[in-house]
Amino acid sequence: MAPDAVELHKHRPKNIERDVLFELGNVEAAFVEADLVREGTYNCAEVCQNQMEMHAALADYDAVRDA
Repeated sequence: MAPDAVELHKHRPKNIERDVLFELGNVEAAFVEADLVREGTYNCAEVCQNQMEMHAALADYDAVRDA
């Protein structure tokens, strides 16, 4: 995101993969009803409950067959 950073992909300005904002429910009403409100900025990894792609691979080299 630095001003002089190399742009990795033309379709990803400032090298940001995605910028997501979720607001679920009535936030203002929840603040009014809450006993304690603590505000901050939190960065959390994206979660997907059903990953179908491989995240690892295993290889076994057979020296006898050179394969």
